[in-house]
Amino acid sequence: MADLENDDLVELIERAQTGNHEAWERLWDHCSARLFIALARQIPPNMQSVVDAEDVRQETYLTAWEYIAQFEWQGDASFDRWLFTIGRHVLTDIIRAHKAAKRGGGHTTIAEALLEIIESESDTPSRGARRQERKEILLTAIAELRENYKEALDLRYLKGESVESVASKMDCSKGAVQMMCSRAFDKLRVALGSPSEFLSE
Repeated sequence: MADLENDDLVELIERAQTGNHEAWERLWDHCSARLFIALARQIPPNMQSVVDAEDVRQETYLTAWEYIAQFEWQGDASFDRWLFTIGRHVLTDIIRAHKAAKRGGGHTTIAEALLEIIESESDTPSRGARRQERKEILLTAIAELRENYKEALDLRYLKGESVESVASKMDCSKGAVQMMCSRAFDKLRVALGSPSEFLSE
């Protein structure tokens, strides 16, 4: 796609900020190839087997579309800088999620809380009522997640499948699966509070 003049970019940005997806697609086409090249160059050599630049680009697309209304035009190349900054943050999230999973860390406690609430049987009526209330909060929070986040969470933590299996089923890299689960748990943490508060009796 030919480069756009600044006036055309500003017009497309303003239209995209009102929710016009066609305008957003034109903006994305304008930057997407350059973004992919930049992201591919930033993936550390030791992470290239688990982090796919295309996964990072796709997540950047979703995140940027979600936050396009917050973008402020600051002159030539400001949109590219904004988009590339989001891409770098997405890449950082994926790398951190992979390292946390490799250490055995990450969000294990919240995952256990999730399973405890959904799958366990109530011991008493009062405890059951508390669990039901928490379950409803949890399910509401999950319903508000992106579809790909929900699928990754369901396969990885509720069905207990391996990262490799989830990646295969979702047609993405292992790093992308770890990143999606990481971001999903971040959003659930906001809704549910800390694991200790959530499981307190």
